Amino acid sequence: MLYLADSRKVNGITVDRKDVWIGRFFFLYLLMLSGSLYQPITRFSGADARSTEAGIYVTVICVFYGVGILLMVLVDYRRIFRQVLKRPMLLIFFSCGVISYVASPFSGTLQLIKFLMYVFTGVFGFWAATRYTASESMHAFMRVCRYVVILHWILFPFLYGQIDYDYIGRSNLFGFDAYGGGFGHKNLAGAFLGAGMAIIIVKIVIFNQPTVRDLVLATILFASLLVANSANGLISALVAIAVAGFVRLWLTARRMSYAIFFMLAVAVAILFNGGWDSLLGALGRDPSLTGRTALYAAWPYFFWQQPAFGYGFAGFFVDSLGVDQRQLQAVMMTDRTIGTFESSYLEALIQFGFVGAFALAIVVLLAFRNALHLAALKSLSGLSLVAILVFIIVHSISDTYLLLHNQFFFAVITFAFGLRVAKPSRSAILENPQNGGLQA
Repeated sequence: MLYLADSRKVNGITVDRKDVWIGRFFFLYLLMLSGSLYQPITRFSGADARSTEAGIYVTVICVFYGVGILLMVLVDYRRIFRQVLKRPMLLIFFSCGVISYVASPFSGTLQLIKFLMYVFTGVFGFWAATRYTASESMHAFMRVCRYVVILHWILFPFLYGQIDYDYIGRSNLFGFDAYGGGFGHKNLAGAFLGAGMAIIIVKIVIFNQPTVRDLVLATILFASLLVANSANGLISALVAIAVAGFVRLWLTARRMSYAIFFMLAVAVAILFNGGWDSLLGALGRDPSLTGRTALYAAWPYFFWQQPAFGYGFAGFFVDSLGVDQRQLQAVMMTDRTIGTFESSYLEALIQFGFVGAFALAIVVLLAFRNALHLAALKSLSGLSLVAILVFIIVHSISDTYLLLHNQFFFAVITFAFGLRVAKPSRSAILENPQNGGLQA
């Protein structure tokens, strides 16, 4: 059970102090992985928020949270070891990452630190799956979301106008500069706020469990997304909600789901025949996705230089003055430093090569399978997990946060991957109409 209470008694049950502290650690780790503490920590340290990858923010995660998650693993090592034996693919993926790092001529200390942070993030998600249920974890995620939203707007008078959240300087729908709160970038804000909005809308609309608190939270999250001017976060949230709604219909009213599926197919056809450009135009974006399509076109040349195991984690862009960086700048006809290929899938291939990217793809697919099995029991936690996984999969098309070393995307993937979920029988589906509810 997940205990966050200050008292040692919860609902009349005496709680072991160790479980209370482990629950608090789980909550604080989620809060850190939300990314909402980036600006407060870097500004408190007096460092430049854009040059602290090896500074205090990394130190907090690597030392405090790294040591913390290792201690948690030691506490639950028997249970984790059994789960690793049953689900070895995550360990295989990490092994591929080690091989990529060792084999790459671009690897260094900074790449090792980032890779360790990425491993800590993945281990945290897997550990959480062995200790807590999906319902408890989704409840904790939404609790973190509420705290993040409060912090987000408390920081407004201190951070707005002081930080450039959008390098291009685009205005949001309200006509003023984008605001990303404590996040390092407007799209990082959009990633967390959009995921939270998708989960809360699933509860309110699809599961028909509205409360005043949930309606207020959903409204604030939607407004925060618009203020952040994160088109990717908004589109990913809408797609996640639509897919979760379709899954719900498939489980409860299959005939109606066929009609919805047809409507979705028509909508996709429209998007591929000019509708996509119109949608981007309505959101103030251009068809090139702010130059991303040119990056995508340049990617194959560099990938085929190291196709098997890639350049190592964060290896390709390590040297801003390197030969590859200069070649990419020449192709893009720019002299500014390029930091990513702006797609998690292209980044996975360039960093881990065919072998590592294939292992990661299997981890993601198995995670999604577990979420679908849980949703098949018509549980809110299962459907919420489907929604957040769809959000991550869609968002990762044009952003690299699945490969970011200090962000919640990978932790959610490894959490869903590590869940102990048996494939439900048809009788179990019919007999559990509301199993595993979520209190947001």
